[in-house]
Formats: sequence, structure tokens, C-alpha cells
Amino acid sequence: MKTRLVVAILMLSSAAYGDPPAPLPIVAVPPGDDVIVVVRKGDPAPFTGQLFDEKSALRWANWLQQYKYRLGADVAFQKNYDQATIDFLKKTSDAANQQNAATIAALQKTVATQHDAILNPPFYRSLWFGIVIGMVLTGAAVGIAAIGFGSVLGK
Repeated sequence: MKTRLVVAILMLSSAAYGDPPAPLPIVAVPPGDDVIVVVRKGDPAPFTGQLFDEKSALRWANWLQQYKYRLGADVAFQKNYDQATIDFLKKTSDAANQQNAATIAALQKTVATQHDAILNPPFYRSLWFGIVIGMVLTGAAVGIAAIGFGSVLGK
């Protein structure tokens, strides 16, 4: 029951909230004062340029306003996303480095043990122990053979 509760808690996602983005400065592009001229249908245009009807002008103004705020929100989101990615990769890298350090320490210990075993073998694996055992067994075999031949020949 407890494991189900722990798994359920771990599977729940929660929203991550960062610092609110700093407000963007409002910049007039191009700089200068606004010129609003009332033009009636049939009157000649007082200047060269584009003329919008009221709905198009409002639509364009709203689009420009929305894109200005959207740019700030998108930049803030990308900064937060990139920082979260960097933090995650750093934690992952730190965990991998700790694991690698433990693995390297264990391998160095194994290599040291094997190196010591090669340089200092146990006495029963040394050359002189083998020679002495060989001589003792050969002597015992010759002695047993001599006793056996002596008993056979002695009859």
C-alpha cells in the first residue's frame, strides 16, 4: 500500500513557477509624434502612405501589442526552460561523475589486489614449494617401490 502511495505521489506533476519576467520597455518605432488625420470619403489623401479602415487599424494595433507581449513571454519561457535544462544536465552530470568515481575506485582496488596476488603469490603456488613437493613425492614413490620390490624379491 505504501509503495502505491509513493508511486502515485511521484507520478503527480506539478507546475514549476519561476520569477516573473521583467516588463519590456515600450519603444515607439519609428520615433516621433502620432499624426491622426480625419479623411472623409472622396477627399484627397493629405499624405502618401497606407490608409487603414478603423477595423483594420485596430486589428493591426492589437496584433502589434500582442506580439510585443508574446515576445517577452516567449523569451522568458525559453530562458526558464534553458535554465531548467542546464540544472537537470548538471545534476545528471554530477550523479554520473559520482558513479564513475565509485566505479573507478572499485576497479583500482581490484587491480591493486590482482597486482599484489601476482607479485606475492601464496606459498603453495610458488616455484620452490612445487620443487619440494615434487622431490618429496618422488622420494615417497621410490621408497614405496623399493619396499614393494624388496618384499617381492625377498621371498
